Amino acid sequence: MALDFPNSPIDGQEYEGFVYSSATGAWRVTKDPATATALIEYLVIGGGGRGGNQGQFGTDRGGGGGGAGGFRSSMPDAFSGGASNPETALSIPASPTAYTLTVGAGGGDSTLGDIVALAGGAGGNTKSNGSAGGSGGGAGGGTNGGSVLRTGGVGAAGQGTNGQDYSGAGGGNGGGSGLSGAAGRTGLQSFYTQDLTVLANGGAGAAANGGSQPANTGNGGAGGGGNNGNESGQTGGSGLIVIAVPSSVSVSFSGGVTQTSTSVGDKTVYTVTAAGPTDTVTIG
Repeated sequence: MALDFPNSPIDGQEYEGFVYSSATGAWRVTKDPATATALIEYLVIGGGGRGGNQGQFGTDRGGGGGGAGGFRSSMPDAFSGGASNPETALSIPASPTAYTLTVGAGGGDSTLGDIVALAGGAGGNTKSNGSAGGSGGGAGGGTNGGSVLRTGGVGAAGQGTNGQDYSGAGGGNGGGSGLSGAAGRTGLQSFYTQDLTVLANGGAGAAANGGSQPANTGNGGAGGGGNNGNESGQTGGSGLIVIAVPSSVSVSFSGGVTQTSTSVGDKTVYTVTAAGPTDTVTIG
């Protein structure tokens, strides 16, 4: 059976008994793929953070966008959040083992056993900073012409990036600032989730008197949009968990789990869109 090698590999990346060399642009055998260690590859994304609100109309700027949920991945060609290297995949257990499984709603953490992807940080309200989270929430805008710099929330190491400051600077898949309706930062993609396009986008900030940003209601940990009125900002999207294992390995889910599965090469890929807080997946 032909192997589906990862797109855009990095030097030294291993896959099914092969290792990639950037010098030659080719994969070489490190061991027989038939005897390669069976692994559980995973993608765990926390729920997106809520957007901030303006607090009042007038010259004040709008609420910051919510930060994207933390993005943790061991997939063969998917960096983890904040441009971190892929994490180490899990070994297939010697006997059937149950792992806790929780898909965080907007503002909630997602878990696969001991792997926790933090919820995105909330966007700042007018004249307040964004909150910390998987990715940080965007800063709320300051008073029109004001000199006080509001800062985006801090993203968790290995999971995401900081939200944008209200000056318009800022990072990756954190939320947009509320200065002038700044867009949220683009999220990431995974080898096994190409059909889901880009995941873990930051929410957009709301401009003063310019209308509220829409909610991010889909799975994938997108941050909620900011608001320019007294109401709360938009709720972030639910998280997501993807598990890829060799098709010969038994996998079963508890009754509260919503999931779909598909075959990719010699693996079965399970996409979990709802689970928790007492749900499990049993592997092995």
